[in-house]
Amino acid sequence: GTITSAHYTLARSDCLPSQGGKGLKGWRQDVAMSGGGLFMEYGWRALELIEFLLGPVTRANGDASRRPGWPKGSVETNVVMTFRAGGVGAKGNGVVYGEGGIPGVASFNFSASCPEDKLRVEGTMGKLEMSLLGNEPPVLTTAQGMRVSYPFASPKILHGPMIQRVVDFLHGCPMPDELVNSAEAAVRTAGIVDAALRNFYRARDDHFWKRKHTWL
Repeated sequence: GTITSAHYTLARSDCLPSQGGKGLKGWRQDVAMSGGGLFMEYGWRALELIEFLLGPVTRANGDASRRPGWPKGSVETNVVMTFRAGGVGAKGNGVVYGEGGIPGVASFNFSASCPEDKLRVEGTMGKLEMSLLGNEPPVLTTAQGMRVSYPFASPKILHGPMIQRVVDFLHGCPMPDELVNSAEAAVRTAGIVDAALRNFYRARDDHFWKRKHTWL
């Protein structure tokens, strides 16, 4: 079959600081250190995985907001973006452009009430649903309604394979193509993240963390 679209939703209810003191604090909420809110922590990882699974992410655009009731100058807590995946593109004028590929939508909500982490890839012969940041097995649902699960074993050390390849390179082994491509993808993801947050922070190419009064 042919892939026709991709939809990703990440909703977390356990990240933001609460009155009880629970939630992630520290540098993750300090824009001068992190570059944004929790989208910089979790959104970045998800976008890299989407690119790994579906091809280069291009033509990214988005908007963001903070949790209602939070004072102006607080980081974003919600991001919604559109993109194309699998096309060939280049970055220009602060926005990532490209041709071809499949349309995609991604939503990141760190002030949600019900947690969710699901990538849904639609195709002409079925759909594939999977978690990007969890350990749940991907599930394929065919056009006839048959469901097939694909369980997998999670690595004991998440970054172990990458660290081993870097150590091998430092010991004189040739740089694997996958690491070269990963570096290029990381630079591309940085542009995609900036495209999604540019409107909220009013710009991403200056010391935006010093002018909180201008943020949306």
